[in-house]
Amino acid sequence: MNVLFFESEITGHHSEYIDHMVAHLLRNPDDHTYHFVVHPDFENRFPNIVENANKSKDINWHQIQREHITSLETLSIAKKSFEEYHLVENFAERLRADMVYLMHFNTFQLALALKRSRFKIRGILFNQFLRMTPKTWSERLTYYRKYWVTKLYCMNPAIDKVFVLNDLDAVLGFNKKFNTKVFSVLYDPIPNLSPLKDFDIHSTYDIRPENEIFLHFGSLASRKGTFEVLEAASLLPKAHQRKVTILLVGKPENKTTEQQISAQILSNRKRSDVQIIWENSFVSNQTMKSLFLQCSAVLMPYKNPEASSGILGHAIAAKKPVITTGKGLLKELVEENNFGILLEEVKPMTVAKAFLKIRDIRTTDLAYETYLKRHTTNEFSTQLLAQLE
Repeated sequence: MNVLFFESEITGHHSEYIDHMVAHLLRNPDDHTYHFVVHPDFENRFPNIVENANKSKDINWHQIQREHITSLETLSIAKKSFEEYHLVENFAERLRADMVYLMHFNTFQLALALKRSRFKIRGILFNQFLRMTPKTWSERLTYYRKYWVTKLYCMNPAIDKVFVLNDLDAVLGFNKKFNTKVFSVLYDPIPNLSPLKDFDIHSTYDIRPENEIFLHFGSLASRKGTFEVLEAASLLPKAHQRKVTILLVGKPENKTTEQQISAQILSNRKRSDVQIIWENSFVSNQTMKSLFLQCSAVLMPYKNPEASSGILGHAIAAKKPVITTGKGLLKELVEENNFGILLEEVKPMTVAKAFLKIRDIRTTDLAYETYLKRHTTNEFSTQLLAQLE
């Protein structure tokens, strides 16, 4: 069987998932041929992944042309769905793929509601809508738009499986609501990473030894609560401000967001004694592991309650408490094991109050270990490849 993995994005979990799959295939060779279709910068950014894959004659790499990536970035959500699906079709036809994995299934939902293919499809669904509680007309419109698109793609005979991250209740709900069996739970993998040798977060970023360090890691954006995190700095009691460091590590989602973050940091530095540091770059996995191990807490005040997050896994692996949204799936995952503080609303004041309470969080080692056992990279890869025929 020819199996194709399509991943046009390169940041965060997009590259991590490819790494997990390659490592799994090297450990567990089989009779299939695997093709990874990736972003044009993938090989330069992650040469070690490609070098490892080259140890197997059954793993092949294919780059998406840069002009295609650039073109997709300018399209509306609807147009992008069809154009990117057309790109997948071209690769699948050329490589004679029998099974195609869409590593970011959300992009293709609309196209798959209307298009039919000769190859089978499996995909990972992020930010599913089943947990939405629509109140406004706009929210109801979004809910029912997603409902009908889902209903239509569930009727597509090419779709073999749609994996939903971490959310078994959503899987059961989807399968019942749409009278199908295509939805399956997939536990977000937590890689076993090694930290940098001799790395010290205080000396690297010139942070006072006594300070609590609140890490806000990953893609920075309004939907991630980045601006509420920054605004919270000026709302802390004056006596506490000099004891707090907010460390942002990650790239903004676009140029406008970058400018807004820079402006707010400058503004908050004038109004607050909180130390705010921004590492505006991608960092290595070793550096990321070091940051999670040496921070005091991890900031995840995300505004989408339906979402899961790989950042939660990294925090759990480092045994660090999180501050996150008090709704949806993240609420359930954190509340069940007392992994951190839940925000009733993602607002600067609630974030500031959480800063003061986070040191009181106590989580047992058993809770961490139980969660980690279910979220291994091997289990993730095994689930994805199960029943390939």
